[in-house]
Amino acid sequence: MSRISPTFAVLTAPFVVASIVASVAFLSSRATSAAFDFEFTVDSTADTADASPDGVCDDGAGACTLRAAIEEANSADGDSLIGFNIPGDGPHTVSPQSSELVPVLNNVTIDGYTQPGISVNTLNSGDGTNAVLMIEIDGSALGGTANGITMIGTNSVLKGLAINNFGGSGVRLLNATANKVAGNFIGTDVTGTSAEPNGAGVTLDDAHDSTIGTTAATDTNLISGNGVGIVITGESEMNVVRRNLIGTAADGDSPLPNTSHGILMTGGADCNTIGGIPNPYRNVIAFNGGDGIALATDGGINNYVDPNFIHDNDGLGVDINDDGPTPNDDLDVDIGANELQNYPVLTSAQTGGGINITGALNSVPHLYYNIFFLANDECDPSGYGEGERFVGETTIIVGDSGERTFDVNFFGVDASPGDFITASASNPESTSEFSQCVPVTAGPAIIHGDVRCHGKVDATDGLGVLRYVAEMSKIAQTEPCPDLGNTVDGRIFGDILCNGGIDAVDALAVLRFVAGLPPLSAGPGCPAVGSLS
Repeated sequence: MSRISPTFAVLTAPFVVASIVASVAFLSSRATSAAFDFEFTVDSTADTADASPDGVCDDGAGACTLRAAIEEANSADGDSLIGFNIPGDGPHTVSPQSSELVPVLNNVTIDGYTQPGISVNTLNSGDGTNAVLMIEIDGSALGGTANGITMIGTNSVLKGLAINNFGGSGVRLLNATANKVAGNFIGTDVTGTSAEPNGAGVTLDDAHDSTIGTTAATDTNLISGNGVGIVITGESEMNVVRRNLIGTAADGDSPLPNTSHGILMTGGADCNTIGGIPNPYRNVIAFNGGDGIALATDGGINNYVDPNFIHDNDGLGVDINDDGPTPNDDLDVDIGANELQNYPVLTSAQTGGGINITGALNSVPHLYYNIFFLANDECDPSGYGEGERFVGETTIIVGDSGERTFDVNFFGVDASPGDFITASASNPESTSEFSQCVPVTAGPAIIHGDVRCHGKVDATDGLGVLRYVAEMSKIAQTEPCPDLGNTVDGRIFGDILCNGGIDAVDALAVLRFVAGLPPLSAGPGCPAVGSLS
């Protein structure tokens, strides 16, 4: 029999119930996965502050607001997740009323993709974003130069939000390290189709080792409709900007420009990377009212502009000194933003089995340089190109004279007569502006079976195939000409019978053609020996 008296039980019952409720509330603030120590779920669009930093997100009226959740997460000793579960059909708008939201400190993830009704982007890089957002942070009520979300700590993540109508920056990383901004719409409405501008979309001010977008489809940011898309300033170093849409609508194709530059680097920003050679690394930087990427006169050095999808900006694709084309100088002895790295000078671009590009780079002797080649539908009105499609790259070393010529071939690329080719040079960190563009002209077509590319099929072409099969040194070819084994327009060059590989029977097919004998059986859709490929 219980030794607790009925009177004691009655008197203590309210306390026990209250303790249970408090315990449940506290437990609900903790993460349900091992990734987080604490979890706070925003269930209100109000802008009220937290009642007290006690591990429970509560504004004193039973609501967990975004402001209150950030305050609790900042005071929590561990990794915190701020999720969303606001009742009713979305989208839901949070409007700070009297002051900016408190800055995000360390180890806080704000994840708008936890709100019911959302979906993440699944499209390929450069094809836009089909993400559906349900949480909007609207700064219309603040006016002035208020910022949206400010991150001043380390190892925090911001994703799945539409952030708009702030006079300052939609997102600001200030003295922050190793933070990530991913999968947001910044400067647009929640559909990504109309501009609701911030003064700047994202500002990195003395920010380090942070990422704006990643290579993952889910992390594609839409940063459009702002004054400037992204500002990288102060002693911001080692930041990476990848797989963002900067100046387009959500479809990645329709204009929704930032009225100034797509990206601006200023105030001594060093060692930052924009884009990358693998397709998932590249940003779309298009239709902006200024340059695609501008480095101000006080911009730093070692800022690396890998290939991106850069086109249709009102200014240059890449503009060092933010003043239009910067002339090359002999031996590249001048100094300034990105060391005023000289750009290549192109002389020709000719199609054949692929595309052959010739030119030269004059720059600092005894350094090696990455040369990136880009194709464009149109040449920029300045005569200096942008960089719409990546063609290929080569690495050169400049000798004693300070000048090195190049003659390179690329196969299976998206460039044809009527397009224009441009190039940039990196040393290998500081990247130049784009070169003057040269038109793509038509070269001689490849005849199927003519593995030497000398305009006809003869017995020597059969010998060339046999030498390849025997792994001997290749036969001399007339350039531009693919190497045997390269894939050109979906077929293996040297696979005369189109059976998926090169063997001695391919050489026999050539020799039978030369001897006037009936052809051997070939794969479906295979050109006849002696016909144009």
